Amino acid sequence: EQARVRCGIYMAAKKRPKFDSFVEYASSQGVEFVDLDLEDDASTDPPTNLHAILHKITDDVANMDTDASARNRVGNLAKIVAANPAARVVDKVEGLGPLLSRTDMQRVLEAATAECKGSVGVPKWLATDCKVLPAALEADLAAHSMAPPYLCKYQDACGIANAHDMAVLHSAAQLSALPISAPVTMQEYINHGGILWKVYVIGDKHYIVKRRSLPDMNGEEEPLLFNSHRMQDIVAEESEDGSPAPDLDIVGTFCAAVARNLDLSLFGVDILRENGSGRLFAVDVNYFPGYDGVPGFHALLLAHVLGPPSPTP
Repeated sequence: EQARVRCGIYMAAKKRPKFDSFVEYASSQGVEFVDLDLEDDASTDPPTNLHAILHKITDDVANMDTDASARNRVGNLAKIVAANPAARVVDKVEGLGPLLSRTDMQRVLEAATAECKGSVGVPKWLATDCKVLPAALEADLAAHSMAPPYLCKYQDACGIANAHDMAVLHSAAQLSALPISAPVTMQEYINHGGILWKVYVIGDKHYIVKRRSLPDMNGEEEPLLFNSHRMQDIVAEESEDGSPAPDLDIVGTFCAAVARNLDLSLFGVDILRENGSGRLFAVDVNYFPGYDGVPGFHALLLAHVLGPPSPTP
């Protein structure tokens, strides 16, 4: 039986295999996903009659200014979108910009916090550079009323090999001692009992998944360097406190505000609950995450990509 609906899909080669099972599921539902070749000039013979286009081209968008191949792939995707004016595009490439820089990302989260009247907060933060002298950095941190410990991240949130390398620091001097010279973003580290809540957004739906996280800090530790994609050896022990998930309505309202500020429909927000106060904080947002732990993800993603059914005449 021939597929009833034809869609395009593009993922970087290293990420595409993870979607094999999704493509197989879609095929079982009568939807064919065609891999889009963005290496060749798409203007000569672009695929047409696509109902929808699903992509994750974030790294290429991040590297457009310095990588001709990345720029070519982004341009070819634009040509395919133009050749399929009726296709539903998930998501618009223009919406990815704020997620390429952690400085811009922080501003998106702050805007969402303001819309929600602070029901979900954002840790105090500062954009700086490892080359800044400790005394000057200490003054900057004090001006922003920031107290240690600090969570330090590269300002480039994607498109570089070490985008997910991070550090928990306890002084300005520890930052200057790191073997890096790139711009960074420093957040106040929020002690949160070693539990983080991944909020996965698919269109107007959101799903909360509990994850083990970094342990609480007392300010006397050595710098903790880690990669946020490889944290098995440093996360806190499994908590026995049965910490409840954040309120669905509060989180849903916050994520809807993030979606409006980004104009994106597939993203994840990391939320934690501060020890003592119980206040919720959003500490990160990323485009098209893995959705691990979301039940029925394939069906949810397919329904979102296809969009609402056409009204019956």
